[in-house]
Amino acid sequence: MLHQAKDVWDAPNKAQKDHLSKAYGIKGVSLLSNIKSLCFPLSFPYYFMHLIWENVISNLISLWTGEFKGLNEGNREYQFMPKVWEAIGAATANTGSTIPSVFGVRPPNLAKHKSSYSAEVWSFWTLYLGPVLLCQCFHN
Repeated sequence: MLHQAKDVWDAPNKAQKDHLSKAYGIKGVSLLSNIKSLCFPLSFPYYFMHLIWENVISNLISLWTGEFKGLNEGNREYQFMPKVWEAIGAATANTGSTIPSVFGVRPPNLAKHKSSYSAEVWSFWTLYLGPVLLCQCFHN
């Protein structure tokens, strides 16, 4: 990563710099790279919010609803019928009327507004609502 950032930094002209920036997804060398006590990437732990709440859980929901990269359930039974998923989404939205706001923002209907889910809502849904709403929804 640092070598690629240096390549971008040392590009002979703006066109080459722009090309390398797009290819590498890096705009240049971070100022933090000059601090000798930091070791890239070991000094920066994986960010749970992005890895789990905004990636894994969202992909798991996509898998359960048959929307994950065109994959089907194969010889297993783990995808929800559309009406079941719509009911889970509606039940999710209805919980906002009975859950105190101290727990977080009111969760929107997961079946209709999945893209508006933040890490906070994914976390709350996964830890508190999902286990109850998904209970006995799977065949096995």
